[in-house]
Amino acid sequence: MDITQGNLVRLFTGFKALLLAAVKEAKLPEDVVDFVVEVPSSKSKEEYPTGALLGDLEELLDQYTTLDLGKFVQEIPNRFFGRILRVPRGNIEDEDMGVYNLAMQRFGRLAATHPYRRLPQLFINGFATPWGPDGANVFSANHQWPGGAGWSNITNGPLNVVNYRAARLKLRTRPGPDGQALELRPTHLICGPSNETVAKAILRAENSAPGVTNPDRDEAVKIVVWGALTGASANYWFLVDTSDEKPIIVQNRDAPALTAKTDPSDANVFYQEIYEFKTARRYGRAIVLPHLIEASQWGAEGETTTTAGG
Repeated sequence: MDITQGNLVRLFTGFKALLLAAVKEAKLPEDVVDFVVEVPSSKSKEEYPTGALLGDLEELLDQYTTLDLGKFVQEIPNRFFGRILRVPRGNIEDEDMGVYNLAMQRFGRLAATHPYRRLPQLFINGFATPWGPDGANVFSANHQWPGGAGWSNITNGPLNVVNYRAARLKLRTRPGPDGQALELRPTHLICGPSNETVAKAILRAENSAPGVTNPDRDEAVKIVVWGALTGASANYWFLVDTSDEKPIIVQNRDAPALTAKTDPSDANVFYQEIYEFKTARRYGRAIVLPHLIEASQWGAEGETTTTAGG
């Protein structure tokens, strides 16, 4: 293939078609989609009035309580994520492009699924990441609703029947800003591979002992096993309610797109005879509703690895 602007345009068009087709056909990881709601974004950051998502209607006695949406806000910035594919001039001239076509398809799949594949890290980092509305960590014993009512979403201890029941009770009785129970119920138990057998024993076994019916057996609670929960986080586990709302927002600012540096005056072309094709997208993600999660940060040596708190 001769290196002409027309041929370079056709090369770019072909790469773009491969990329966008891969984006369209990409399958999102099934073990994380249950926890996410996607929203569009048109700014560098978005703000979410978390407090407005909670509480109930109230009876008119003297006057209704007012709700200031600006005082309990979660902010999510949009960030850029990308990768550059470098194609030598010789490969283009020799029409030796097979591996580059495969790479472009792979970039499309990676770009489409990137926000979801990195979501387990939000949970792992949640013990040390501040939650904007009250300043405590996402998973903390020191949360406060507007008005000062405190609440905790940490039950630290290894995954076993006793701790599972304690976490389930805390989730079911968690108070909202008005002091009334939020009526949450667990829909997912998340753990690492090393705790999969324990999770199944708690939620799937018919008997808890010979001849004794397992009172915790619950087919409605989905067991989710994340490979990311390994090493220092191998014994972390989470109980989540997604029955009405989802705890995570993924906001899409710019969809996956392809750009190129193929002009003869571009430094990479002029000095190196290399053509560059960049795949990038822009989005933000965060745990916005941590009250839907009860978390345990249990260290590999049988102790919490950090102090819960804000």
